[in-house]
Amino acid sequence: MANYFWEQTERLLLNALIAVFMAHKFKKHFFKRFDETKVESYLRIERTFENHAIELINRAQQHDPCRTSELMESESDPYWPKLSLMEIAAAGNAKEFLGTEACQSEIFRRWNRGYECNRKKYLAAFMFPPLIFFDFFVRFDEENAAAKWHSKDPTVYRKMDRCPQLQSSLQSNNQCRLSHFLRPSQIVLQY
Repeated sequence: MANYFWEQTERLLLNALIAVFMAHKFKKHFFKRFDETKVESYLRIERTFENHAIELINRAQQHDPCRTSELMESESDPYWPKLSLMEIAAAGNAKEFLGTEACQSEIFRRWNRGYECNRKKYLAAFMFPPLIFFDFFVRFDEENAAAKWHSKDPTVYRKMDRCPQLQSSLQSNNQCRLSHFLRPSQIVLQY
């Protein structure tokens, strides 16, 4: 019955990850109470919806990788403010979902742009490895300062570098609209 209601929703990927999160929390709750039948039931629900989410994200990745990375970065819903799909999946312990190609590329992209290091400090740390444990060595960059000198809006260049198909639309209005994403039977992508 849960699958039927899930298929009737508009945002299948988001709702599948929320179901994984809630099933994980219920599973932990009943595990503490030593109720094995409910733990197994919620474990089945968790695996089912995680598999649904994996199928959806793999379809999206095959169809349009640029759009999938935008989907992974976007905020999820007014009811789940300031949470991306990856953060909901991490809270729900959806390890298989986070192991998909789309999630791994997004994790790599977040780590890759977020630090900078001086060459002298890098050489000093190479000679004396314990220096990497101090704060002065690597500085994490929240605002992506490396892209700030390019434009007043650093996200424009980050999006353009990732997805060459978006260059014309980003130059015209500097943003892409995210539509409700992915029903299993149809994949409709709109900018």
